[in-house]
Amino acid sequence: MKRLNKEKWLQTGLDILKKTSYTDIKIEYLCKRLKVTKGSFYHHFKNINDYYSKLFEYLFNTDRINLDRFIEDVPTPKERLNYINRQIIKNISKEKVSLRAWGTHNKEVKKQLDKVDNMRIEYFTKLYLDTGLDPKKASIMANLNFALLVGIYQLFYNGLKSEINELIPEINNLFN
Repeated sequence: MKRLNKEKWLQTGLDILKKTSYTDIKIEYLCKRLKVTKGSFYHHFKNINDYYSKLFEYLFNTDRINLDRFIEDVPTPKERLNYINRQIIKNISKEKVSLRAWGTHNKEVKKQLDKVDNMRIEYFTKLYLDTGLDPKKASIMANLNFALLVGIYQLFYNGLKSEINELIPEINNLFN
């Protein structure tokens, strides 16, 4: 019998989101894709909601590790904001768009999405505070910046990279 680690289960979930739809994130479908029994799933996860939570955590931590690895080398808060906006736009993917759509239909996914969104907005707010804005203005700018990025994800996830690359300097000009 095949032995799987938790990461393989999570990578399979992201692969499903990328290739099909969040509606296929079900225990039966995951097991079928991995050619294992449901017992293997329950060895790693308490239930499907636990899996959803871990899937979000996995994707968020992967993104964050990739971003944190480079952000410390960016000297000023404005340059960090520009860098983050470029990285977020550069890493648009179908699975991330699918997660947001899924959150409109599933309470656990929505809860995890809200948690990640709030952490990202807090981070943007901190960067805007570091640029010298007052707390209210920093919060407004962080929310606007984040909303714009979410909208760009929804509109351009299908790969119009040249159009997206043209937007990056304009977005950074809007928020500087």
